[in-house]
Amino acid sequence: MPDRPSRCRQARFRRAGYRTDRIDEVPESSPARPVADCCRSGPVEGREAGQGRIARHFDRQVVQSHTDPFDLPEPVPISARLLDLLGDVADIRPSVLDLGCGDGAGAIRLLQTGAGSVNGLDLSPASIEIAQRRAVSAGLGTERVRFAVADVASVSLQPHDWVLLDRVICCYGDADRLVGNALTAALRRFVFSVPASRGWRGVLNAIGWGIENLWKAIVNPDRCRGYVHDVKSIEQHLEAAGFRKLRTGHRGLWYAAVFERGTSLTEDPAATDD
Repeated sequence: MPDRPSRCRQARFRRAGYRTDRIDEVPESSPARPVADCCRSGPVEGREAGQGRIARHFDRQVVQSHTDPFDLPEPVPISARLLDLLGDVADIRPSVLDLGCGDGAGAIRLLQTGAGSVNGLDLSPASIEIAQRRAVSAGLGTERVRFAVADVASVSLQPHDWVLLDRVICCYGDADRLVGNALTAALRRFVFSVPASRGWRGVLNAIGWGIENLWKAIVNPDRCRGYVHDVKSIEQHLEAAGFRKLRTGHRGLWYAAVFERGTSLTEDPAATDD
């Protein structure tokens, strides 16, 4: 099935073949450090079973794919669409909180296109280690980018101009808890991508995810399952918090949206699609 959302960001981890010409520029050991300025506490102790399963799943993906910290892979289609929707980043130069940042490729790309600073959080220590090495390789200092291990659904977050959840909500069973916590940090924009839940895309996602989750439950119960959450419910949560839809888009079976405080949907036809 093309572009199945239940892969849940794992396309980021398929790059292999390390380059060694610059290995001396990266510290031999870059342990995933606890959360610094982006939230008010370190990694959550005693994580719930679901969150622990997510962390193990993406730790394995990093190890198995030999993700290259010197390479910035091309974004998957929905992530590229999300970046298109944030085309004004260079004009605004916002501080960005990237929740579920994975290996840091998206965060670094935002910095390269104009973001003032990015803080990235993820449950996977292996992913955060790759993100830290990738930032060093890109010549980015800690004044502009920081990565740390944290459960983004429960850790206390510091305010940022923009909060980003790219292919992250689909990894959590309790979307309301995740979105509610993320909203506490969103000063101006809330940006997310999820598997579409309505129309023909929603039908295909429900079937595809149902089959894949059943297979995981039978063959490997410890693997991270995926969730097709009701997009309308997510957006109503954002609207109740004072945000209004600014731009939306689709790629394949995925949906992306940019919400901004006190703003209505843009009239620019290039900013929306079916």
